[in-house]
Amino acid sequence: MKSIYNILAIISIMFVISACKSGETVKHQAIAMRMQERPNNIQSDMGISIHSEDMNVSGKAIVQISGNDSISMDIYGPFGIKFGKLYADTNMFYFYNAMENIVLKGKPTAENIRKATYLNISASEIINLFKNMPPSVISDYIRYDSVNSGLIFKHKNEFLILNEEQQMIQYQRKNELDQMELNIIYQDFMQYDIYNMPSIFIIDAPIAKSKVSINIKNMTFPKVFTEAFKFSVPSSAKVIEL
Repeated sequence: MKSIYNILAIISIMFVISACKSGETVKHQAIAMRMQERPNNIQSDMGISIHSEDMNVSGKAIVQISGNDSISMDIYGPFGIKFGKLYADTNMFYFYNAMENIVLKGKPTAENIRKATYLNISASEIINLFKNMPPSVISDYIRYDSVNSGLIFKHKNEFLILNEEQQMIQYQRKNELDQMELNIIYQDFMQYDIYNMPSIFIIDAPIAKSKVSINIKNMTFPKVFTEAFKFSVPSSAKVIEL
């Protein structure tokens, strides 16, 4: 079961963005993001390549996000075989492991999602990251250092690197033991409609011992979704309450 949950954990993480705000000292510059440049709704098709201790597979994922409160994700392996489906809103989190016919169900808290994915991240944070926004409050990130590729901003256990175009080209997150939980590199920024997004994500999750490459095939921004997101629990599936 762990392998498919690791896959979900890594695929569920996509991000980027921001601009700098002047402060009294360089060390206290904060990110000031132009919120009108972030999409409200997202639909994205992506190719994925997954490498872990016990599997090396390629497949795809289809992600839909509505506003700030709901996300639906379908995950497919080779030959279109469905690996699983995720649904989360402000009240409930579901994940269906199609390979083992198991459904995880619970409140969309960081603790519950950690039990399923080995990542301490809430549903609302996942939605922010898919919208290319940092998971924490943007104004909380302050100027920390600089490197050849850009400026480093920090908030608690999170680090962002913004290039000279003020695009986030790297994101790192540590856990409470100061161990690297995520290291994400963003490449090949492209214009999708009015939004500039990376088309390639290289995501390393050392604790989960997994690495994923994501190649965005298509990204659109529907004004509305014609149908509400749904998650149907198969009658034969075992339901695990988190």
